[in-house]
Amino acid sequence: MILLKKALRVTQNDILNLWSELRFKICIFLIFLFTSIILEEVNHFAYRVGYKISPWLLPFIMNQRFMRVILFSLFLFLICEVPYSNSNQLFLLVRSGKISFFIGKVIYLFILSIVYTCIICLSSILIIIRHIDITMNWGKVLGTLTLTDAGADFNHSIKLNSNFILKFSPANVYLLSFSLCVLSFFTLGLFVYVFNIIISNRLIGNAVAAIIILFDFLLETDIVYQRLIYLSPLTWSNTSLLDLRKNVTVYPSLFYSICGYLTLILLSIFIIIACGKRYGIDKIAN
Repeated sequence: MILLKKALRVTQNDILNLWSELRFKICIFLIFLFTSIILEEVNHFAYRVGYKISPWLLPFIMNQRFMRVILFSLFLFLICEVPYSNSNQLFLLVRSGKISFFIGKVIYLFILSIVYTCIICLSSILIIIRHIDITMNWGKVLGTLTLTDAGADFNHSIKLNSNFILKFSPANVYLLSFSLCVLSFFTLGLFVYVFNIIISNRLIGNAVAAIIILFDFLLETDIVYQRLIYLSPLTWSNTSLLDLRKNVTVYPSLFYSICGYLTLILLSIFIIIACGKRYGIDKIAN
């Protein structure tokens, strides 16, 4: 219990520092900017046809490969210095102890992943606020753009999946997409954390994360064999590349995705704690 209290104190300190970080504010601005760009034509279509847009846009945004690489890259930019090096980290390490310090950082990464996903959701809602329709259905705009070619003249850039409209309720898909987003961001953060601790070189840790992001991007092209999706953790959060109907496609199942995330998360946490015991204070101080 004492260990957890000390870890939560470290987490609390990082959360309080987060709101004042310029890097965090830049990420928020860029998320809203790119979300507005990707939803511009959808807004235009809604205005021209006089339909309202339902707020269930997160799954479609996260299925757009250019948006995915942008969002993952911004998250990497936000957490690239984990386990961080600033004036009060050495003090926190000494006061809390190594194990509590590193567990606190893990908890912080998880909370940050939730906050980051919420910002994406909020941006998608605020961008369409003039045409929003609060409904538990997919709505006419998403339905029309998905099931017809009515949006061809508007060159809408958002990638819609007809399986969402035809097979699943919006609330279920939205909750699923939200959960997978949190897990993917958390996993990416832990990867950076692990490499930064083991190698003690932030450049290498960030380079590995960048390669993982690029791999996710390439899997939606013809450049990379798509069965490699099974080896791409970030791609498991793309609901259009999951077999949600059980053994209908060659894509990974939802069960595989969740189990894969949990396995990688638990393994990363184990490595962080094991390596954290031998982590030198000088590496925090420098």
